Amino acid sequence: MTPIEVESDVEVETGFSQDVQMLSLKRGDTLLYKTYLAEGFFLAEFEGETYELSEDDLMDFAVFTRGPQDDLWVNVACAGEEEQRAWLLLREFQREPFIFPTEYTSFGETSDVTAE
Repeated sequence: MTPIEVESDVEVETGFSQDVQMLSLKRGDTLLYKTYLAEGFFLAEFEGETYELSEDDLMDFAVFTRGPQDDLWVNVACAGEEEQRAWLLLREFQREPFIFPTEYTSFGETSDVTAE
């Protein structure tokens, strides 16, 4: 998690995927950037609570500290193991010759790779 330092008082909307509420932030407050969601939305922690926020709402009022990149994980079916699955860290096996970039054709859909 990386810090976000609030530079001036601001009220921002939170909870876009649920009930929208207002969060009051004061100059000197610090939020912790937990993870990016999509399209400028992210999760941040403030005073022990997690909030869904928009980066655009804070750009003029806060300083975002650059933190480490998120790890990307892939959930795969195990060969020969019925209903067994494993999580693999993408960067650990991307160097293999059979792993290559692919085009995204849709968002939020997945399927297993098969022999066909």
